[in-house]
Amino acid sequence: MMSEILRDHGLGKGLNGADKKALIDAVNAADTNQSTVKTNIINALLAKDANLPLSNASTFADIIAAIPSIYIGKKWAMGTFSLPGTSSSYTVTGLGFVPSMILLHYATTSDDPTATIDVALQAKTYGGSTTTWKQSVAGMSTKTLPAAKPTGNSFVVTQAFSSSYTMYARWYAFE
Repeated sequence: MMSEILRDHGLGKGLNGADKKALIDAVNAADTNQSTVKTNIINALLAKDANLPLSNASTFADIIAAIPSIYIGKKWAMGTFSLPGTSSSYTVTGLGFVPSMILLHYATTSDDPTATIDVALQAKTYGGSTTTWKQSVAGMSTKTLPAAKPTGNSFVVTQAFSSSYTMYARWYAFE
């Protein structure tokens, strides 16, 4: 009795040409849809955190593995450099964000034994609705950090000393 019902609905008769084409079209549409969905997910995740190890070639397993690595919150970076007095500036690049605050701690040394060693901390924060920076630490030189707020993922530190000095600096930048 059950076998007659199944036979009446096409079971055991095979697929005709139209049914085969419809099945192939349905599978192809599902494959295209999952590829589009996967690409949309990857693009959304990379928009949130560009440092994720994802590309259009990533699999769903790669996406799942990357999700716990998403950083939510303010980004920050730090580094060091030395700037001889013969160089006028040093550019910090590749931050991955536009800094809204920069801290610069530096010391200078000189080939001149009578020169003073300058150790200073500079902090500048974005001034709100303008494109200028506000100096946060009173009494410090404003020559070293940029007067204008950075608009990209880098900033420039200017050498404010004579050519006989070398500046050794550690910087911190915050989103």
